[in-house]
Amino acid sequence: MKIEMHVHTSEGSLCGKVAASEVVRQYAGAGFDAIVLTNHYGAMIVDGFEHEAVGKWEGFGDTPQERSKRYLKAWRSACETADILGIKVFLGMELTLTGGVEDYLLYGIDEDFVLRHSDIYKEPLTEVARICRAEDILLIQAHPCRDGYPGFSRECRLQDARLLDGVELNQSPDHGNNNDKVWQWIREHPGKLVTAGSDYHKPHFLGCGWIETEDDVENIRELVDCLKARRYHCYSKMEGRLI
Repeated sequence: MKIEMHVHTSEGSLCGKVAASEVVRQYAGAGFDAIVLTNHYGAMIVDGFEHEAVGKWEGFGDTPQERSKRYLKAWRSACETADILGIKVFLGMELTLTGGVEDYLLYGIDEDFVLRHSDIYKEPLTEVARICRAEDILLIQAHPCRDGYPGFSRECRLQDARLLDGVELNQSPDHGNNNDKVWQWIREHPGKLVTAGSDYHKPHFLGCGWIETEDDVENIRELVDCLKARRYHCYSKMEGRLI
């Protein structure tokens, strides 16, 4: 199966420029079998913010119920369209922890996870890793060596390998991903997982990176099992097969 592992939509943040239903249509039209919706979750998204370089975002609400409903809005919309078009949509998350600029892709969460852990972005990475291991969720550092944005954020740095299940080879065309540094980390940590994704925010991100699984997967739990068993390969639109 051809699966996009890193997708954002306009319902999830200001940086996502395409609505969930249209994202699904685009990926179905491009021949993908599934996508993982990984909208942002962190202080700036949950609590809201205003920045001259980005704009104003109202936030997700004050209660766990409000936050969960708001976060899941895009996924539910995407699922409705996916049912019509015959493509699968799995729920994921790109988590940003308070005080840091690094992002983490969570694979294996469900709707209840968002409700029970609505403040997870306030936790240190050590606690997030504990939660993920307790609930069989993969913790993958997204674009771990990405350049910062002047006046907005610092460059990302690779975190403690003992807390991570793996790293992403991000294929976004608009990021300084510095994947040569990521490859060095991969060689130094052969037991860790590697994923690839487009980090879709706009139409020209479509299909820049993905994985292909050796088995058909029907849900996110089966995808997690496939990743853990390493029954997949990573691909880049520009470079072909990566791993």
